[in-house]
Amino acid sequence: MEATESLHIIEEMINKSRSKISENGQLYLFWGWLSFFLSIAHYVLQVHMQLSWAPMVWLGTIIGFAYQIYYLKTKKKKDNVMTFVDRSMIYIWSAFGVGMLFIVLSMPIIKFQPNPWIILFYGMATFQSGGVLKFKPLIIGGIASWIIAFIAMNISLEYQMIALSASIVCSYIIPGHLLKKNPISRV
Repeated sequence: MEATESLHIIEEMINKSRSKISENGQLYLFWGWLSFFLSIAHYVLQVHMQLSWAPMVWLGTIIGFAYQIYYLKTKKKKDNVMTFVDRSMIYIWSAFGVGMLFIVLSMPIIKFQPNPWIILFYGMATFQSGGVLKFKPLIIGGIASWIIAFIAMNISLEYQMIALSASIVCSYIIPGHLLKKNPISRV
């Protein structure tokens, strides 16, 4: 293989990664806005309307998972190569999902408030994703979520949903819009 052919193949792989990362901005925005609205709904229903079933709004994430599966299957049909970045992101977000499931399932057993831990997990996953993608807004969003998690540990339960919403804005929504707007600047 000649040097020019090798460079052409490398350039093609970089361009594929750029477009994939641009598409990943879509999932950050989708999950960011869905989680933001669910956390605000939870806060309003629980604190202002005092409805005992307020946490049930989080069942809306089932719609999110259905959309994500559809989105990723559709995207997978277009892609024929899995890069290191793709694999890394799968492992990061799978670990995040398992951690979140563990938190949610253990709440009734060990009787703790999950919100600061959920915020901490948001920070960990977005910080790691930002490192893999070399995208500073995700790294900053992850650090902001860690700070918000610490604050959430020191405020009452009813205001922890507001802290969760702030974390989502910092770690998903702002980086997602920046990633979608300018995906090439971080490669």
